[in-house]
Amino acid sequence: MFAVYLELGFEHLLDLRGYDHILFLAGLCAAYSLPRWRELLVLVTAFTIGHSVSLALATLRLVSVNSSLVEFLIPVTIVATALTNLAGLRREGRAGPPREGSAGHRVAARPLRYALALGFGLIHGLGFSNFLRIALGDERNLFVPLLSFNIGLELAQIVVAGAVLALGAAVTWGVRAFGPAARQGSRLPEKAWNAAISLAVGAVAATMAVQRWPW
Repeated sequence: MFAVYLELGFEHLLDLRGYDHILFLAGLCAAYSLPRWRELLVLVTAFTIGHSVSLALATLRLVSVNSSLVEFLIPVTIVATALTNLAGLRREGRAGPPREGSAGHRVAARPLRYALALGFGLIHGLGFSNFLRIALGDERNLFVPLLSFNIGLELAQIVVAGAVLALGAAVTWGVRAFGPAARQGSRLPEKAWNAAISLAVGAVAATMAVQRWPW
């Protein structure tokens, strides 16, 4: 049973037919570079805590939320994540080029950002629970399915986050190495990558939100 629900959780998050969760993770990772994976890990952990709690509560039927509302709110969280990234770039631009290794050289790990990830995780967990409840059927022992499904989700999240970081590293390295305007130590490639991914993810999510408007 453990392996079955582990695989279900892993495949559910990576299923391209339900790519909204992948979009969210891509937006979450866009503002981070590969050397800063520890910072990103803390942020993803906040998201994990949120969706683990709501997944358990909803699957155990301790909370009940309109599924149409949840499906609408999921792309809204993606748009909000993209806007947070873009706002961070704007603030950094106003502050001027920061020194290498300084606090300004990194995306600020503010409590608000972690609180948003936690809150967005609660919403995404409700979305995961809709699928899990259908998969459970008449299953009475819910602890093992809940645990293994959640572990499967986390493994898939690691795959997505790693892929986005690796792709970002490859693209920004290529721009630095071969770009006509590349400068040693310049953060322009990272900023451009963040802006491009955030704009693309935000635009797709905004379209999804309009399509899922529940009222």
